[in-house]
Amino acid sequence: ASHNTNSSVNLDMPSTSKSFDAKIEDIISYIEINLDQQLSLESIASKFSMSISNLQRRFKQSYNLTINGYIRYRRLDIARQHLERGLVSITEAAYEAGYQHPSNFTSAFKKTFGVPPHELAKNFVSKTN
Repeated sequence: ASHNTNSSVNLDMPSTSKSFDAKIEDIISYIEINLDQQLSLESIASKFSMSISNLQRRFKQSYNLTINGYIRYRRLDIARQHLERGLVSITEAAYEAGYQHPSNFTSAFKKTFGVPPHELAKNFVSKTN
C-alpha cells in the first residue's frame, strides 16, 4: 500500500485565525495602514458599512481578540521593534503607541511581552557598546 503522507500536511498546522472572513481581512489591512491615526470602533464600522456590534463579533470570531485589543497589541509591537533597534526612547515609544503616560505604556508593555521596555532598550545599548 502506498502511504500518502502529504494529504494531512495542512490539517495539523496551527491556524492563527479561527475562520477566514474576507471583510475582516480588509479591516485588518485598513488598521495596519492607519495605526498612527485615531482609530475608533465607530469610524471603522462606518467605513466598512457594518454595525459596531457586528464588527466586534466578526472580528472576535476571526482573531479571538477585540479590535481595540488588536490595535493596542500592534502599536505595542511596533514600539517594541523600535526600542529593540534603539530608534526611540521609552517615552517616545509610549507616545508612538498612543499612551499619554509612559507608566501606563510600561505596564501594558510588560503585560504583553513579559519584560519591561527598559530591558529591551538596555539590551540594545549593550549590543552597540
